Amino acid sequence: MLSTSRFRLTITKPFIFFSVIMILKSYLAWVVIFDDVMPWKPLMTEIPFIWLVFSLIEMFASKRKLTIYMCVNLLLTAIFFAAIMYYKYYGVIVTYHALEQVNQVTAVSNSVFSLMDPYYLLIFTDIIVLFVLLWRSDRVKKWKIRHTKKEKRKFVPIVFILSLMLCLFQIMPNRASMNEIVKAQEMGILNYEAYTIFQKENTELADADMITQNKINELKQTPPPTEPLLQGAAKGKNLIIIQMESYQNFLMNLSIDGKEITPNMNKLAQESLYFPNFFQNVGQGNTSDAEFVVNTSFYIPPRGAATQHYADRELPSLPRLLGNEGYESATFHTNVVEFWNRAELYKALGSGVIMTNRSSAKMTNCSSVHPTTHFMPGLRRY
Repeated sequence: MLSTSRFRLTITKPFIFFSVIMILKSYLAWVVIFDDVMPWKPLMTEIPFIWLVFSLIEMFASKRKLTIYMCVNLLLTAIFFAAIMYYKYYGVIVTYHALEQVNQVTAVSNSVFSLMDPYYLLIFTDIIVLFVLLWRSDRVKKWKIRHTKKEKRKFVPIVFILSLMLCLFQIMPNRASMNEIVKAQEMGILNYEAYTIFQKENTELADADMITQNKINELKQTPPPTEPLLQGAAKGKNLIIIQMESYQNFLMNLSIDGKEITPNMNKLAQESLYFPNFFQNVGQGNTSDAEFVVNTSFYIPPRGAATQHYADRELPSLPRLLGNEGYESATFHTNVVEFWNRAELYKALGSGVIMTNRSSAKMTNCSSVHPTTHFMPGLRRY
């Protein structure tokens, strides 16, 4: 009887109670994100960070200790849930840089919800239950009052130091890993999030005067062709670039039971120039990054979308090159121009006319867009 009551008293201590809850949530996140999860791995990688935070609460919190525990519980739960959903959508681990993209969520909300399994929401169950019980249950209110004092035992600082050492032990050896998913798996999701916040990027900028076309050619060791194959192929013609989303090369000229899957695209490819070796850059801007690359030939930024980093400047671009040859430029896009900050991107690229789904909705016939000297950086169909 005494041992049972002692066990009940121990398990109801906020430090132990919320540790058990967070371990269960970490297992849920790991099962969704990582393959071949070893049972001990989430426990060894996530619990040190959790205890590191909980030790701080025990050492410094008093009257509002349980409230702080619940706030930390909510924060860590949100991180795990964001990691799950971001991985399901992008296939990478979320970091604090994704906060720059929060305003894009509403535009892709249908896709996000389609990726959500109902059991993901179980991660919030304890928060809802505890909130209701704290509001209605006298027993839980007494539990809250009983644990308002600071923990005076000497083991709390020891737990803090050991947890900090374990966190560093997991972070330091894995910093050089090039695979972000492997890095998060070896560090632990929470350690990885902390690491991305505190890491310093030592980027050394090269002297622009040292970068010349001759040095680039020498480095690439690719002699320029004496007679470029396509030189002058579009001289005096209108240039239309059709850029498709979520469309892969294997569909081209593919037939099922003798019927072509993409007959119109096959005809377009035969009657124009088709570039099958355009590979997706692994970035967070997705389609907007693809437009950026096509129009500038630049690499995308290592974090965030190009539209968020480079849209505030005048970019050397294909529309501007064509403008020097007397062309006017226009962009036709079937989504809202605010999505991925495209309004600013098109201005930075020097595109003259911008038409989106709002403006094109007034058109009753596609033939109302007469062929003129227009350049279309993007024409998509979602």
